[in-house]
Amino acid sequence: MAMRGQIVVRTRYAEDAVAAARRAGVTRYVILGAGLDTFALRQPAPPLEVVEIDHPATQHWKQQLLRKSDFTLPTALTFLPVDFERSSLRDQWIENSAPDFISWLGTTYYLSHDGITNTLEALAECTETGSQLVLDYWREPPRGFASPLLLGTRIAVAAQGEPMRSFFAPAEIEKLAVTTGWRVRENCTPSEQTRRYLADRKDRLSVPSFAYLLRLEK
Repeated sequence: MAMRGQIVVRTRYAEDAVAAARRAGVTRYVILGAGLDTFALRQPAPPLEVVEIDHPATQHWKQQLLRKSDFTLPTALTFLPVDFERSSLRDQWIENSAPDFISWLGTTYYLSHDGITNTLEALAECTETGSQLVLDYWREPPRGFASPLLLGTRIAVAAQGEPMRSFFAPAEIEKLAVTTGWRVRENCTPSEQTRRYLADRKDRLSVPSFAYLLRLEK
């Protein structure tokens, strides 16, 4: 239940920010680690240009599923295959003369600190002033305060061949964001996410205590 809450809220948070950016004139939405994200298929008119960036194997799988489902792909959708750990985003980035809105969800905890740092630096270098970035990150509980949910999740994903590699304290990731060229607009705590998006629910859906959201601006 808590993990479902985290996935629902992080998507809502990012898409609320995308909607605000659209009203402010942003015309391109870049989704890093897009996975099976469906925004490009269901967004309101007039459509934003959408660039989905993910591992080549993941994108191939998604495109196979779309073809089997007989979806007509939007003309404003571009797939950009990138292996964050082995190739440079700078070399494959599609230039844009206006600010971008970027989301990077469900990914950072599977990457190395170097991979995260390099990606933040590359995005800062490749985007125009005024661009925004929303990402989620997980905080490892303080020593002596083990989270059974986090422990179980780590064991489960490691067994599937995708071990978790990076956790951040809020102050630590804010410092990293600033040193890589970004300004922090919001570092949204789990309790604030639950209050903002889930407070009126009757099913006790909530955001796990270790799941944070960071909104940055260049």
